[in-house]
Amino acid sequence: MGVTPMNFGNAPGAGRCRSTRRVREMGLLLLALSLNPTWAGAQLEVSAGMLVVPRPSVGGTRVGVVASAAAARGLLGVPLLLETSIARTDFSSLGQNYHHNHYLFVLGAEWFATHGTTRLGLRLGLGAYGEYEVVETNPASPGGSNWVEAVVPGLVLARDLGGGRLLVLGLSDFVLGPFFAVLDPEEYGVEHRVRLTLGTRF
Repeated sequence: MGVTPMNFGNAPGAGRCRSTRRVREMGLLLLALSLNPTWAGAQLEVSAGMLVVPRPSVGGTRVGVVASAAAARGLLGVPLLLETSIARTDFSSLGQNYHHNHYLFVLGAEWFATHGTTRLGLRLGLGAYGEYEVVETNPASPGGSNWVEAVVPGLVLARDLGGGRLLVLGLSDFVLGPFFAVLDPEEYGVEHRVRLTLGTRF
């Protein structure tokens, strides 16, 4: 079983082009939702941490720094969470240096199974993931890009700091390309981008 292709430097087929357009539209929808007045008064969360890219082929598994921002607000009884993250990973192949820029968008919900000073919760969302390759020549040149849909389960551990502030430790798995994997499992599989963050909600 193959994994969902990232198409770096390759021309995608018509089906993949349509999928890419749909995922870009999803990203624009998430951006529009973030600008909606409904989010006024939402709690904000800023965090930083690591993005792990399990890649058993070129360069092996990569780890890079990630920065995230989120807005949390209850809407019609649902605890919604809108997140965006950026990250970078660096690697070398055949004597050439590269880096990948990663863009992650998620709209989901958050539920806490425990209450009190320390809380354990579950997050689940849908989103879009973009990965851009840059060849580190002089000047740097693009090596390719791709967007893909994602299902994002995660765990969160929150500690009350007082004054309406929380210390938040989050672990999430961006499961890339799950819909293609279900529709055509002989051709496509899934890839993962694991994000570990520590931040503050206020």
